[in-house]
Amino acid sequence: PPGYSNQQSYLAYCDGIVADNLALFTLRYTDNITFIKSKCDKIKETYRLYCYGGMGQRIYQKNNGDLDASLMECNNFENNFSKACISGLAIAAGYNYHQNLNLSIKECDKFEKEYKEKCYFTLGNYMGTYYQKNRSLALEECKKINSKDKYDCIKGVLEIT
Repeated sequence: PPGYSNQQSYLAYCDGIVADNLALFTLRYTDNITFIKSKCDKIKETYRLYCYGGMGQRIYQKNNGDLDASLMECNNFENNFSKACISGLAIAAGYNYHQNLNLSIKECDKFEKEYKEKCYFTLGNYMGTYYQKNRSLALEECKKINSKDKYDCIKGVLEIT
């Protein structure tokens, strides 16, 4: 497949997508995180992190965008799985733009560096999609961010242009 060095790397990517979506879609039908965790924990360890990333996105939605409550839930998982869950939270928070840049900045700034970058990148990516017919508006929004984080936002916009 194009973009992959070999068939095995492509299949690994597909397995990760399946694992991520297992958490995303299963949580639509239940708020029982213990149940979802039990499903994620049955996945081959290599791909289990994707499942926990998807779980982070759904935890954020389940908690109605309450980042503090969501972080507490993710921090209950073991080290690498906690990090994957928080990474999912950063993606979900970045997609939570709704034309309120100040709120988005406040949310992204709650994350530690690596997750903060992901949050701002996702914010830019979402704004690029939101302002699809005039992406310069998304770039202008990114430029309003006062810190170097604006560059992660701009990268997110440019990735989809």
